[in-house]
Amino acid sequence: MQERNIYKLQTMFYKHLKVEAPGGLHTRPCAALSKLAKDYKVSCFLVYKDQKVNVSSILDMLCLCVQQGDEISLEVDGENADMFIQDVLLVIQ
Repeated sequence: MQERNIYKLQTMFYKHLKVEAPGGLHTRPCAALSKLAKDYKVSCFLVYKDQKVNVSSILDMLCLCVQQGDEISLEVDGENADMFIQDVLLVIQ
């Protein structure tokens, strides 16, 4: 009997978007992003300028000082990454 290796392929999703939320990414939207990532069980990083932070850390996101109109990128990995991104759009825009 021949052995076969099984690999789980994961797809990383990248999304560039403009923050439309009044006040930018303040405490409430950062907390919502962190909760969404936990609920969807995805790994998500927020990239702004030259900094990359994990969305599980509300404080790290707040330290980026993302304002309304700024452009950010999301790097999302997990089974429900595409659905997660759609919900993130509701929070940020």
